[in-house]
Amino acid sequence: MIYAIETHMLDVLQADATLYAGGSAWPAGWFGSVRTSEAAAPQAGWVNLFDGSYEPAGGDHRPAVYLGTEQIEAYDRLEQPTIAQGAWQELRIATIVLVVAAAAPSKQQARQQRDQLRANIRAILNRHIAEPGYWYDARMGEGGGQMQEQLRVTAVGSGAQRIAEASAILPVTVRYVWSSTAQA
Repeated sequence: MIYAIETHMLDVLQADATLYAGGSAWPAGWFGSVRTSEAAAPQAGWVNLFDGSYEPAGGDHRPAVYLGTEQIEAYDRLEQPTIAQGAWQELRIATIVLVVAAAAPSKQQARQQRDQLRANIRAILNRHIAEPGYWYDARMGEGGGQMQEQLRVTAVGSGAQRIAEASAILPVTVRYVWSSTAQA
């Protein structure tokens, strides 16, 4: 079910033009969005959506949204078991970890792009708190336990070769129902 939830979450983001819109942090915005799982190559100036984990060496893939990191992709835990309509049902809580990354020649520009993309994602997902067939409650920024929203910025190189990257780890807590009659 985690795969279905993650895939649908990226579908929701890709389908909304707000994802690549400009705003107060980064007025220019981007040209559109590209879903790399659809055999499309990542494109500079577009928001690249990856069905895989964050790639530190993917500077040409920025701005980008990834599903987790190499260390953690998602959490899933049982909240309440029950039997309904003759089937085992589980109310479950999953934490989907979105990683937002932006790159630019300066830390300030990278931070502005990251913050704009982060705000766009929050706005979109806050309009999809309930998604029939996927989740009945989604909340941004809280993952339970130690998983909280984290922001980072780094830079390497100097002069014309300088590249700064700003990233955000956005945990999305999703409550959903799993049934013994459900498909994978």
